[in-house]
Amino acid sequence: MKVTSPHKLRRRPDSSHAESVWDEIRIRLERRRDEILERIGHYPAPIPACDVDFNRLLEERACVFDELDRLATLKARDSHGRDDHVIAEFIASCVSLSDDNRRALRALLKK
Repeated sequence: MKVTSPHKLRRRPDSSHAESVWDEIRIRLERRRDEILERIGHYPAPIPACDVDFNRLLEERACVFDELDRLATLKARDSHGRDDHVIAEFIASCVSLSDDNRRALRALLKK
């Protein structure tokens, strides 16, 4: 996956734009988390350690929670919200975001 060069991203004088991008990433990850939790909640009783689909959902759930934790940590470190490169790297490396979500978030970041 191609990562946008940090030289093409500009540092913003205020944090409002970066804050809104961080919030949009969080919203999309929380939506994905909720979808997974919903599917797990309605999943028929699995045979422990034998149901591949159920185990995959559990792995995806753990991954989304890890990504939300990583997001919170990075957002706190970028307290001034001025480093678009940090946001771009997160978007590129976040495995819980779909390609469509990545494209939409990159477009939002460039605004």
